[in-house]
Amino acid sequence: MLSDAKDFFFEDPSTWDQSTLDPPPYKGAMKDIASTGVHKGDTLYDSLPTSVIMSGIHNKGIGLPDSDPPPWDVDWKQIQRGQQTWRDLLGPTSVSLSGALLLGFSIHRFAEVLILSGYANSADSNFMRYQATAYHTQDWMRFALNDTNSPARMSIKQVRAMHSLARRKTISKNLFSSESNGIPLSQYDLAETLFAFSSVSIEIINHVFNVSHQLTDPKKEDMIAVWRLIGYYLGIEDEYNVCNSVAFNKKCFADWHSWSVARISTGGISSKRLVEMTCEGFGRNLPAGKLYWKAFYVNLIEQYNVLYKCNLNTTMYSSGKGLTGVSRFINFLLPLVACGPVSRRIRDKLYIERDAYYGDRTLFNRIQQKKKRASRFSDVFLWPSVCMVYSLYEFMVSKKFMLVPSLLLLYHFLGPKATAISL
Repeated sequence: MLSDAKDFFFEDPSTWDQSTLDPPPYKGAMKDIASTGVHKGDTLYDSLPTSVIMSGIHNKGIGLPDSDPPPWDVDWKQIQRGQQTWRDLLGPTSVSLSGALLLGFSIHRFAEVLILSGYANSADSNFMRYQATAYHTQDWMRFALNDTNSPARMSIKQVRAMHSLARRKTISKNLFSSESNGIPLSQYDLAETLFAFSSVSIEIINHVFNVSHQLTDPKKEDMIAVWRLIGYYLGIEDEYNVCNSVAFNKKCFADWHSWSVARISTGGISSKRLVEMTCEGFGRNLPAGKLYWKAFYVNLIEQYNVLYKCNLNTTMYSSGKGLTGVSRFINFLLPLVACGPVSRRIRDKLYIERDAYYGDRTLFNRIQQKKKRASRFSDVFLWPSVCMVYSLYEFMVSKKFMLVPSLLLLYHFLGPKATAISL
């Protein structure tokens, strides 16, 4: 449904200067969303006093209003199926959302708002904010969406208030100064963000984790339906909701994706700063370590180049010693995350951590310290060992030390005649 690379084409990057903070000159389904949605915010929450917004943020959504009922007949069984699919893929989803985030920094409108909001001030504070976002998204798939007082719905109201507060602060700074810029965190910007959690995440899960055989079209439809509903509760009007049907989502994603090469290839200083700060923060505070996250970013770009036949530059981190070896190892490692037992184990650990965050800070702090120790182990021992093995492998290949074993394998599988022909 969303993952056939031959369906995509890319616009010429020279036809759009995203440093102006204007949306791309879309030609398809995103054209109307960008042209009118860029000027609209959240009518309900933006009308609330700032004191109410602040109180709702600090009190986990308490005191904040609910949206009107959705303007369509919600199939609650489909929503529950979609939530279950996302829960079953929580391990791959967590990694894919990290990838969507790192690639999303290339969007100037997004990056400048994040810089203004302090996301590049400190690697550790950067990580803590994204970790809190991860807990929110876990709640949205874990708890009932048809109960206005459930942890999922209260979390959604809290996040919606955060968006409104960030919108007010950014408008007060006059960052978006021209009429064509519209307003920050507009309906258009929220629609772009919805792509990260739906279409882009599914794309990465399909191609990086090799689970396309598991994600049937009916399952994808359920997954997209969940995000239509969550998007609506987050304040996205249905005419701007890129998940309001499978067919519309596919058209919008194709149009939006056609500018992805332009976005990634023209990412500015703010984009680079956010990537570096996020890789640093994730690396310090997650078991995989800093070298892993740098290699993960490089690997994302390389996979993108292969899948869509692009030539995007990875020089931000490509000079790091041994990064290629770690990146190659990631190609082997990531599909294992999607294996049923491994994915369930990751999901259970993430839920334990989330529950500790809200209910047992002593346990939560112990978990965090354990992850930091694992990070140091990865950077000091694990990844240098991987780099050493990969360097040895490259040396052996370059010196043709592998020629004899290769010929023996060829002889074993194809017979003496094929081996003689190859010689």
